[in-house]
Amino acid sequence: MHGGHRDLQSFDEAEIRAAERALIRALEAPDPTAWVSAYTEDAVFVAPGAAAVQGRAALLQMAKAMKPLSS
Repeated sequence: MHGGHRDLQSFDEAEIRAAERALIRALEAPDPTAWVSAYTEDAVFVAPGAAAVQGRAALLQMAKAMKPLSS
């Protein structure tokens, strides 16, 4: 580990895939805010053609206006 971060080689692909599946379930959940907890307090969400949304509180506000996603 360097500077508190793992080496890129030390990432477990199964762990990453499990996190992806959990995020997909949250994005498809009936609760439009379910995905927000997957992001850090200082996260920045950038979507094409839209202003960046910074911070979990702003993400929560954005999520409340969203409809659940589907596959």
